[in-house]
Amino acid sequence: MAYPYYGNPYYPAPMQDNLMQMRQQYQPPQMQPLSQPPQNPIAQGGVQWVSGEQEARSWMIAPNAAVALWDSTAPTVYLKQSDASGKPTLKNIRPRGTCRKTRQIA
Repeated sequence: MAYPYYGNPYYPAPMQDNLMQMRQQYQPPQMQPLSQPPQNPIAQGGVQWVSGEQEARSWMIAPNAAVALWDSTAPTVYLKQSDASGKPTLKNIRPRGTCRKTRQIA
């Protein structure tokens, strides 16, 4: 049967000096998290809404990926694609009545 250890009564713990007492009382200040710019939500197969062509251009996309971005301010859908090196291209797709052909925006 093991007996619990209560410390050595013959050799008490050394007295703390002033520096050790101050170290125990000191609490480092809490670091405030850096505010990060809002990031794009992860696409889950739903509709991704943007508010204009500028936001569609700044939408982050992974290499070898494509995403359809629906404009909430105009009847436009942007198709943003990227190649293997990560270079994005943006295609502006409008409904049939508003435009005759699809034009590429680089």
